[in-house]
Amino acid sequence: MQCIVLTGGIACGKSAAEKFFIELGVPVIDADVIAKEITSHNSPYHHHIVAHFGADFCQPDQTLNRKALARHIFKNPTEKKWLETLLHPPILEHIVQRIQALKENPSTPYCLIFLPLLAEIRERPAWIDAVIVMLCPPAVQLQRLLQREPEDDLLSARHKIQAQASTNQRLHLADYTLHNDGTLADLKTQVYHLHQRLLHAAST
Repeated sequence: MQCIVLTGGIACGKSAAEKFFIELGVPVIDADVIAKEITSHNSPYHHHIVAHFGADFCQPDQTLNRKALARHIFKNPTEKKWLETLLHPPILEHIVQRIQALKENPSTPYCLIFLPLLAEIRERPAWIDAVIVMLCPPAVQLQRLLQREPEDDLLSARHKIQAQASTNQRLHLADYTLHNDGTLADLKTQVYHLHQRLLHAAST
């Protein structure tokens, strides 16, 4: 079973592409879901984060206020690095465990690993067979981010985009690309054709 990573910048359409792969029957391991699981209320990582950033970044029910935390770290590169150093190792460990579980009962030639921060990881994991990079024009990316997170102003939205790896850094990792500059129907068609290529590549 091949392990294919899907990555890309914020508001570039990764979640939409992930959904289309799921509809095609591809098993998906989502790093964002894992991150939420390991930082759930009263988990060790939750306690580390609250101890470092303070209780102001918690909701009334003591769960993390993820949007407030995201706004804070995107404005503070040192804090962003601290959080990545804390969470990246356990997230990657959980991904490996889930890959191993899928390989015990393989039902498809490949699985998709939803890993937005691949470019920020210091060393490319050895289990990656290929990387798909989502691409989106910067103006469209900014517009979509403002629509998705209306509480952000223009400056905050730009901070979030600039705090991440550049398009060129991601393209350096890419084996395949998806261009999300049209409609969802266009993206769905691209995903279908890429799915066929990945099935062929995994069978040869």
